[in-house]
Amino acid sequence: MITVRFRHRESGEVARLHVEDTGEHTIEGDVNLVNLDRRLAIPTGAVGGFESVRFEAEPLRWARAAHRASTREVAAEVIHDDEPEAAEAAPPETGRRLTRAQAAQLAEMKPDSFGAHVSRGRAPRPVERVGRTPLWDAKEVAAWVRGRRKDAEAAPVEEHTEAAAPATKHEAREHTHTPAPASRPYGSTPPPPSTQRPEPPYNVSL
Repeated sequence: MITVRFRHRESGEVARLHVEDTGEHTIEGDVNLVNLDRRLAIPTGAVGGFESVRFEAEPLRWARAAHRASTREVAAEVIHDDEPEAAEAAPPETGRRLTRAQAAQLAEMKPDSFGAHVSRGRAPRPVERVGRTPLWDAKEVAAWVRGRRKDAEAAPVEEHTEAAAPATKHEAREHTHTPAPASRPYGSTPPPPSTQRPEPPYNVSL
């Protein structure tokens, strides 16, 4: 039996995939963390060779290579294998050359994305050229991929807190608003001016 643990990098939620020797499987925990529909690119051992493996077709082989199912959100790791000697063989470390497409497939990204990493100095540069085709050393690319996975798994979880937004001018005016004097209805005539004369002062004699 093979057991694969899937852990959400941010929330810490965990799911476990158990695959029996017969191919039957069960999932414990959050089933949304386990994507069994994803195809995994597994090295075949031939120079530059990869094979796309589906869980439905080869569940045991898929499970043993489940670390390749890791994403930015979910980390996958094999935590138990009754036959560890049958685990995915590592690609040859020396004497192997990869094209850009093959190196990108090993890194589980699109060729354009891998090329952008190379141009920015974030990925290994090609070691030789055959005509106009650049070739990468498999050992360097494999080491770079392992380093990226370790950095992603060790990345701290960032807590996102929403800060209160500053009050807008309109909201500030609402807090300091003073009621305006009542206005007369539209179309009404103003009251006539007062015609009453002021009374003269009284002379008080003693």
